[in-house]
Amino acid sequence: MMKILKAAIAPFYSAVHTCPRIAREPSYYPDAPRKCLLRRYFEIVYQRFVTRSTNLFYNAYGMDVKGLRKVKDYVWEREFWTKIISQNYPDEKINHAVVLRDKLLFWSVMSTHGIRTPEIVAHSMRGHYFSQGKEVTFAEWVKSWTEILGNVFVKNNTSCCGRGIYKVKVGHGHAECEDKNFSLNEAFFRDGDFIIQKEVCNHKSLSRIYPKSLNTARFITVWSEQTKKNGIICAILSDRGKW
Repeated sequence: MMKILKAAIAPFYSAVHTCPRIAREPSYYPDAPRKCLLRRYFEIVYQRFVTRSTNLFYNAYGMDVKGLRKVKDYVWEREFWTKIISQNYPDEKINHAVVLRDKLLFWSVMSTHGIRTPEIVAHSMRGHYFSQGKEVTFAEWVKSWTEILGNVFVKNNTSCCGRGIYKVKVGHGHAECEDKNFSLNEAFFRDGDFIIQKEVCNHKSLSRIYPKSLNTARFITVWSEQTKKNGIICAILSDRGKW
């Protein structure tokens, strides 16, 4: 009975709580013309009722931008996760895709093999704080990375699509962040597992693309029954998702 009640309430809760938050999120394409707030909200709500899942990636996919994306080109959230779970955990076997999802684990594996990746200088885990390979007090932990001169990124260890990430200016034991949701206190870091990562800067040539982000090339690989004989298909996408 309780499951039926939750299933009935969930769409309306999402329409009131989650969908407005997604509609108000900043665009991933700040230079492109964006749909108005009301249209974005109703599109997200419509998708929620039609697909029975909230499209958390509405902005990340560029659906908020006028004429950039077609909704029908994307797999719905529920269908996507059903497919992912069935492939990542076939017959309840362990899958190592977790290495890509856990930022701390990814850094540990890459750095061990000599592969360059942004340096993690400290991290927190379930109310415990670590720096230089040992557990320290919260005050010692904060001091260990706020003494760095420059910028660091405070990231939720398992977040995605830019959520739970804060760019923080640090130096001489102080930290400044423009994001009002960031707070340099112990209660804030107890809400999740966080890593403190040194800033990585673009080469000056790449900065010409867009100076306020770390510009990357996206490699999409496609594997199917048809590619078994001819090999994996690889495509490079620009920041606007074009071939």
